[in-house]
Amino acid sequence: MNLPWFEQMVKEHCGLMFDGARRKVLERVIQERMTRLAMETLASYAACVQGNPLELEILVSHLTINETYFLREPAAIDLLTERLFPDIMAQPLDGRKIVIISAGCATGEEPYSLAIRLLEKFGAAVFNFTTILGLDVDVRALEIARAGIYGRHSFRGVNPDFKKNHFDRIGPDRFQIREIFRKNVAFHACNLLKKQEIDKLQVRADIVFYRNVSIYFNDPVRRAIFENFATMLNEGGYVIVSSVEVLHHDFGILTLNEQNGVFFFQKHLQLQFQDRRQPAAATGQPAPLQRPGRPGGRSPPTGNRVVGSPPVTAPPAVRQSGVPRPACACAGVVQREEPAKDGRQREKGQGFEQALGLALQSRLQEALPLIRQFVQEHDQMVAGHALLAAILVELQQYEEAKTRCRTILQMAPWHVEARLLLGLVARQEADGPESLAQFTEAAYLDPQCWLAHFYLAEACRLVGNRERAIREYRIAENILKNGGKPNHGLTLFPLSCSAEQLLHLCSSSMTSL
Repeated sequence: MNLPWFEQMVKEHCGLMFDGARRKVLERVIQERMTRLAMETLASYAACVQGNPLELEILVSHLTINETYFLREPAAIDLLTERLFPDIMAQPLDGRKIVIISAGCATGEEPYSLAIRLLEKFGAAVFNFTTILGLDVDVRALEIARAGIYGRHSFRGVNPDFKKNHFDRIGPDRFQIREIFRKNVAFHACNLLKKQEIDKLQVRADIVFYRNVSIYFNDPVRRAIFENFATMLNEGGYVIVSSVEVLHHDFGILTLNEQNGVFFFQKHLQLQFQDRRQPAAATGQPAPLQRPGRPGGRSPPTGNRVVGSPPVTAPPAVRQSGVPRPACACAGVVQREEPAKDGRQREKGQGFEQALGLALQSRLQEALPLIRQFVQEHDQMVAGHALLAAILVELQQYEEAKTRCRTILQMAPWHVEARLLLGLVARQEADGPESLAQFTEAAYLDPQCWLAHFYLAEACRLVGNRERAIREYRIAENILKNGGKPNHGLTLFPLSCSAEQLLHLCSSSMTSL
């Protein structure tokens, strides 16, 4: 057994990634456990972990980072007390309690902060109809949370009255949260990646706080956890993430919303966002294909038209109320400038259109064999390869997607979408250097592609290049502010946030750096 085995085992168990500098953390913790257990080889410790579930939990608990404190990111807590909780209270509850979950609660500061703010806002009676749960995979951290005893580090940034009103001093620089909170906040060991552990809780949540937890997860793990949240949530329920994690969780599973600069997701909410698609009546074009279940989402853009693609007549971008409104460019892809000259060309275009239409309706498994057949019959049409690659990425069939993208680049080296897709796959596979290279190339090929600059900033941030990350965030921000390119360059990845929300995300990311 070797270290990569432990990396894979921990990743499969709870989603934690240990690439780059983080690998040294894994090495150190394994060595500490081997010393504690008097084991001399990695193989012997691996056998111990395999045969002893408790040792696996102890190992994971030493690997998690419990960086938290009271009233962290207070704007999100204010959103709970001033908007979300009152909205739920106003609905018929039929005698059930409102359930609030702090997912990845570590040593308990977050769920206790929520309980304190709810008591301050609504009085002690709030606990008669509210359940607050803290969930974490770290059993050692949960022991601290249940005891509710904290030192000075947990109180940074709060005023002295906060401790005076809600804690009892029990020793030098030691404070225990009062019994009313310990009694009304419950803690459970739970691996958020494992649906069976979520199901064991037998709860339906109204609000989930999931902040500053997923930084060491890759996109497939983040998606899986969000799918578990969606299963756990009541209709209309909310998930609140930190500002720097928003774009990483916009999978289309839950609907993204924003209130006073705080982003949150909601289950099946029909938001009244302004539609940024060009109305069909204004252009004289057929109504654009829309992806269901993504209210307020952007229609996928065209990007650069590529050699071999059907000719397009893309409706112009317009602006209303200061919000860029790109027309549905995917619909434009299948709108020919002139009638097909013969039956073979018409049949050729229809095959592509049918696959594209199914893909835009999220019927990817139905679209896949159609576009495969199309590409087999028309292997020189770059547009066919691009649509196939995009579908494969959405289906997480990454190896074939990468092969398709490389095929595209052999035919059209300037193809921006292929670079973006390769960059996204590299991000999901936690390949920092590759994602950096692909997004750099995409930004070079199309300097007005704000998404390329945004993800280039993210890639720079992950490798520790702070100055370049800030510069790329600022470029993306300027493009959006100036109404530059009215799309992000991808065919099948509409985002459900507005230009204003994206601007706020860029600004927040720069501030955090």
